Amino acid sequence: MRARAVAPHAALLGAGLVFNTQAASAFERPQAYNVRTWEAREGVPQSSVTGLARGSDGTIWFTTFGGLGRFDGKHAEPIAIPPELVIELSSLTGVVEEPGPSPRIWISAVENGLWTWDGQAFTRPEQPDRLASASAYHMDWTGGRLFVSSNDGGFVRQLDGSWTLLSEDTVFDLDGTPDGGAWGCVEGDHLVRYAPDGEETLRLE
Repeated sequence: MRARAVAPHAALLGAGLVFNTQAASAFERPQAYNVRTWEAREGVPQSSVTGLARGSDGTIWFTTFGGLGRFDGKHAEPIAIPPELVIELSSLTGVVEEPGPSPRIWISAVENGLWTWDGQAFTRPEQPDRLASASAYHMDWTGGRLFVSSNDGGFVRQLDGSWTLLSEDTVFDLDGTPDGGAWGCVEGDHLVRYAPDGEETLRLE
């Protein structure tokens, strides 16, 4: 059996986008990689990259403290922010693609909740007031639901577009399960399991 090649990937090193430009066999011994860095002068909106997600078409979407950008494998390109949204979208903390026939890009902004990009315009989706003023740490689409961790709670966007508040504590990470439940890393270093109805069923301290 031939070894499968591992596709080049990106790393967040706090100084722009850093990509391996040399593929390696899955079974080869570790080797040196060719590394190239893309910075502001090469299309990255700002040099502090805060989030990264791969789109369904292979595009790499990334957030910075200067806005949203995308990378097609060769070139980085900033997404222009309308003048009236510069304050709201100048500092972004995360990005994820909503699965579906017409994918939307969801982004989180510092103390400005969630926003979406449909390829044409930024839109503020319906969301709880406390999330709209929060800073999201992590977003995860699982089973058609969006799971969001933030400095002001853990949230789930349900299949019908409604929202469920899982925790009022700071939630650093929230990963959904196919049945609509979730595992969360909650303030105080607690690992918490949530049932689909939002009830806390397990807490490891």
